[in-house]
Amino acid sequence: MQTESRPFTPYDPTTRHSKLVWLVLGGVVAVGAIVWLGRREPSKDKPQVMASGNVAPQFADGKALQKDAVKLVDDTKAALAPLVKSLDSGPNVLGAQAARGPSVATASLVPSSEVERQKARARRAESQEAKARREVVELRRANAELGQRLAQMQIARRPPPPTQSEQILETLAPALRSADER
Repeated sequence: MQTESRPFTPYDPTTRHSKLVWLVLGGVVAVGAIVWLGRREPSKDKPQVMASGNVAPQFADGKALQKDAVKLVDDTKAALAPLVKSLDSGPNVLGAQAARGPSVATASLVPSSEVERQKARARRAESQEAKARREVVELRRANAELGQRLAQMQIARRPPPPTQSEQILETLAPALRSADER
């Protein structure tokens, strides 16, 4: 059973060279075009096109422009007068609602059954948290006790310390070994 694959093509340096020439030639043409466009002056016969939104209206008389501006300002002030009066009482609408009394603020926003349900849920969560904290304290105390017991057991399992003569032999053992090897 044969597997079909592409036949091996040896490396041909001439194909790479010809591609490189075209690549360099294209780069030179692109740089030349950029330089030519950058140095070219715009023709003066073509009019400049501007967006109509950017052009301010031109009035023959400056007083007419001033009258229109004053009229526009007066109309804006008249339209905003009721809004300004309502803002004088204070910008915090919910704060004003809460200042009237807690029953008014909560009665109009959330049903009392929902408030009670959430309060009960918060109390249960606080009691569960307190219970978990007590368990953590108890487990840490038990862990400390077990650590002390483990340390005592390890001390009890240690072999007795070597006698003075054994310590001297352990110290001199390397020297005695090297003397035997000679």
